Amino acid sequence: MKFLKTFLASLTGTIAAMFVAFLLLFVVVGSLLSLGSSEPVVPEKAVLTIDLSSGLSEQSSEDIQGLLTGQGVAQTLGLYKAIRAIDMAATDPAIPYIYLKCDNHVMSLTQMEEVRNALTRFRQSGKPILAYADNYSQGSLYLATVADKIYTAPLSSPTILGLSSQILFLKDMLDKLGVDIQLIRHGKYKSAGEQFIASDISDANREQQEAYLKGMWNTIAGPICESRNLDVNEFNRMINNMELNTAEDLIRVNLIDAVVTREELKEKLETLYEVAEDEEVEYVDLTTYANAKVVDDFTATDKIAILYADGQINGADGEGITTNPMVEEIRKIREDDDIKAVVLRVNSPGGNAQTAEIIRKELRLLAEEKPMIASYGDYAASGGYWISAEVETIFTNATTLTGSIGVFSMIPSVGNAVRKHTHINPVSINTHKHSDMGLMRKLDHQERANFQKSVDDIYNNFIQIVADGRGMTTEAVDKIAQGRVWCGQDAIGINLADKIGGLKEAVEYAAIVAKLEAYRTVEFPKEKSGIEKLMDTFANTSAALDVLSDPQQLTERLLEEANARTVQARLPYVILHTNL
Repeated sequence: MKFLKTFLASLTGTIAAMFVAFLLLFVVVGSLLSLGSSEPVVPEKAVLTIDLSSGLSEQSSEDIQGLLTGQGVAQTLGLYKAIRAIDMAATDPAIPYIYLKCDNHVMSLTQMEEVRNALTRFRQSGKPILAYADNYSQGSLYLATVADKIYTAPLSSPTILGLSSQILFLKDMLDKLGVDIQLIRHGKYKSAGEQFIASDISDANREQQEAYLKGMWNTIAGPICESRNLDVNEFNRMINNMELNTAEDLIRVNLIDAVVTREELKEKLETLYEVAEDEEVEYVDLTTYANAKVVDDFTATDKIAILYADGQINGADGEGITTNPMVEEIRKIREDDDIKAVVLRVNSPGGNAQTAEIIRKELRLLAEEKPMIASYGDYAASGGYWISAEVETIFTNATTLTGSIGVFSMIPSVGNAVRKHTHINPVSINTHKHSDMGLMRKLDHQERANFQKSVDDIYNNFIQIVADGRGMTTEAVDKIAQGRVWCGQDAIGINLADKIGGLKEAVEYAAIVAKLEAYRTVEFPKEKSGIEKLMDTFANTSAALDVLSDPQQLTERLLEEANARTVQARLPYVILHTNL
């Protein structure tokens, strides 16, 4: 063992040294690149190109992996900045129209909702939009139908099938392995963990999944059909009969306008641009345009803070939404007298219940000093809803997965699996009756009852928070809770949210509430640069290598994680395959 530890420690040192060398190389190369970089420039006249394959994130971010290939620092544009850029283009004389490239889109449906609304406003300004894709999916068609003209390539193969979600049920496999999952939950619809203890979907889970998918589909199909003067029922009938298989099928029902070759597309772009014979059409991509044009008025003293709660809710530190960093950001906002209002942007499936409660209390202190508006992204579920339930006004997208007001705890028992597959016999030596509770053996009746009481108490606390925040009785909340998920449109009908709208609408409403005419927005937490992310990765890797160099420490860490026994307020474990 001593030799192994010495060898692994030496190996760790070697690997760490290599990481330091790579880090220094990245810093040097990045510095050299930054010396030659310049501010983004928009031509005097240019077509604004929106490529759906580029994707958007909650906040603008940098990725320096491209430095290794000489491609420079890659940027992912933040949603709010993208929306503001499209709105600016509507009144910018340098932008005659938008060219929407619809292939291989990677946006979520809620992001597409907000982008489509911005494109609608752009078109209402009197400027046209042209959309093109080699092959349309129903998600890209949802965005494309906002355009004046929609084109596709010869031999196009559209994918218009409707939505589907798939859940993999693992109980039969776990039974063969000898692994027993003990699930303690509160909520008829709280299906998180269901696939570990059952071989098929429960009726309650099927009910909520079908309702949510139906709400998502209505959000897609309604605008598509309205934009192209098509009856929704007829649209659904054609999908069920698989009648939308070719470009000609889409043309026949007026979903697109024509099939064009690349040369014909080029001619149409030139015609819209009104280019002279000896001129070329100039283009500017959305990221470049946004970086050049979306600049806040720094002469405005008053500020609106956008506080991003993005990711899974975890423990004290680490990835996602964690206690220490989030609390620090909230306190920064409280202490800044120039911040007059706050928009809490929630994009979270939930997670650790204790972390959610700590953050909620900090947010409540903030809301006592400054008006706060909530804006929901892809998810505001379980713990994500927990932290925002007391916000006075909640904006949600129509397809935001909302609610999932319920809690659960899941404890694996792997003792039988260890005996069966490794022929190792774990033996516990205890000071008390329940010292070895969980992991290596199943819970006994008393232990399970203890866990159930804890889960029930946290659930009752959860619905009380919602009741207080939404002006409801706990009985009324319990009827719509029980772990059930709702799409944003339905959430408004049951008083879990107030208004349909995106981040832009939430910021504008916050300005009205705070009575601000001139203001600028500031984002919390500040997005880290690519170099800062790399340094964090290096620090985390070094810590991981320290653990790997000591087999005993590694074993203890794994056992600690597996036996955490935390109560979770998070979205059901479900694999969504929505065919967008």
